[in-house]
Amino acid sequence: MTKLTAKSHNALDALIRELKMMIHLWEHLNIVNLMGACTNTNIKEEILVIIEFCKFGDLKSYLIKHRDQFINELNALAHEPAHVTEMPERDQTYKSRKDLDANFTQIIKTSDLISWSYQIARGMEFLASKKVLHGDLAARNVLLADHGVVKELFPVQWMAIESLTINIFSSQSDVWSYGILLWEIFSLGNVPYPGMENGWVLVREIQNGCRMEKPEYSPNFLGEIMKNCWQKNPNERPTFSQLAGVIEKQIESLVNLNYLNMNRPANEVGQTDETKVRPNSNKSFENC
Repeated sequence: MTKLTAKSHNALDALIRELKMMIHLWEHLNIVNLMGACTNTNIKEEILVIIEFCKFGDLKSYLIKHRDQFINELNALAHEPAHVTEMPERDQTYKSRKDLDANFTQIIKTSDLISWSYQIARGMEFLASKKVLHGDLAARNVLLADHGVVKELFPVQWMAIESLTINIFSSQSDVWSYGILLWEIFSLGNVPYPGMENGWVLVREIQNGCRMEKPEYSPNFLGEIMKNCWQKNPNERPTFSQLAGVIEKQIESLVNLNYLNMNRPANEVGQTDETKVRPNSNKSFENC
């Protein structure tokens, strides 16, 4: 709810613009959807907007909060997931399971990180298809709803080179930010470019080719995706449709019914060689 005051006039204008955008977008599983709005209330110039409730909050906070419950499922030799389950159909409806919420809050696995990465790409693919620029894609703006479903909600470390230097923003600059978001996810919520000061020094380093290496808990194929997202030339970066397709194909190539099925409670998942780990905060960069 926003009431019009001298200080909140800009906030009200922003809310109206966002309301119009949400009406334009309609709905998607991986976007925070509009449930309703009221522009005619008893109080003059007041707007009420109802959106989906995402009970687990933002992804960054969730990753940090549950770091101690993270289970690394990467194969120690190949640095790839040991096994992966069938992916849900693109238009699949997530059915409720009474035990899922309780299990969802207990642990985070590599399979969850891959699943969230895929869902975020799907949400961004949808926005790009509607010619909508996100402009602030980061873990803090990704929300976790019931049953492990992620939804995207409308600083320098996340911005593309062209955005930092000549203020150009596009779907391809969102792709750069998606690569940073992947780094956040697989570092379990660390701040990008750890140990490097935010500001023009960092901008210069990025311009000179400095890129982060993939986090310790990232599969190799997602590390390659990150590098591709950080290509200096925006036209050389993949589209969100391509990103979603690559992740989906990688998962399908490792299909196993005991892994990554987002419709199954965690206590039904088969046993794997799992090791609880703590996030590694050591900085590691390329060409810096």
